[in-house]
Amino acid sequence: MSDYMENYYELLGVDPKASMEEIHRAYLALAKKYHPDTTSLPLAEAEKKMALLQEAYGKLADPYQRETYDFLLEVGDPFENEVFLDNEEEYCVNAYAEDLHNHAAWLLKVFADNFQFEAGNEESNQSSLKDFFGMFLREEDQFIEYIEKSSHKRMEYLKPAFWVYYQFGIAYTYTHDKKQAIPFLERALTLVDPDDADGEKVRRLLAQVKDPNFKGLPDEPKRKPWLSRVVAFAVICLIIASCASK
Repeated sequence: MSDYMENYYELLGVDPKASMEEIHRAYLALAKKYHPDTTSLPLAEAEKKMALLQEAYGKLADPYQRETYDFLLEVGDPFENEVFLDNEEEYCVNAYAEDLHNHAAWLLKVFADNFQFEAGNEESNQSSLKDFFGMFLREEDQFIEYIEKSSHKRMEYLKPAFWVYYQFGIAYTYTHDKKQAIPFLERALTLVDPDDADGEKVRRLLAQVKDPNFKGLPDEPKRKPWLSRVVAFAVICLIIASCASK
C-alpha cells in the first residue's frame, strides 16, 4: 500500500473488496454521525471530516475512479513518491541551470555591446542597467531561487548568475552609484564558493567601493583596432626596405 495516499476504505470502515451497497451504507452512517447539523464536534472539525468522507465516497462510488484508486493504492502514486519527486527535482535543476547559463551569456553579450564606460554616459547607462537587469529578473530570478533551495544545488550552476551580478556591480561604479553597486557585488558573493578565485576579485572590489575615499574605477581603455594593423604595416615596410638595401 502507498505510504502517501489516504486509505478511503479504512476511512469508511469497509473492506477493499466491499460492494457498492456496503460502501454506500457506510458512507450514510458516517455522514449522519459527522454532519455539522448532527454532530457534537466543533464546526470546523466537522466540516473537515465531512469533506474527507465525501471525497472518499466520490472516489469509491465511481467504478472507473475506484479502479484507478485501487491500483495507485497498491503500487503508490508516482507523483507522491519520494524517489520520483527527487528525480524530477534533479531534472528541473539541470534544466534551469542550462536556461540560466544561456540567458546570462546572452545578456552579458548585449550588455557589453551597449554599455559605455567613458565619462559622460552615466545617465544613459543608469537607464540601460535598469532595463537589462529587469530582463534578467523576469525569469532567471526564479531559476536561481529554485537551484539555491534544491538539494541538488551545485555552485557551478549558479556561476552564470554570479557573472551577471558581478558585471552589474562593476557597471554601477561607472555610474557613480555606490549604493547600487554594493548590493550587486554582495549578491554575487552568495553565488560562488568561498574559496572561488573570482569571488576573491569581487571581495577586493567590494572593499574598494565601500571605502569612503573611493572615487570610481578608471575609464575602460578605448579600443584601437587599427593600431595593430599600423604596427604590422610598419614592420612589413621595414622588412621590404631592408631587403631592397641589400
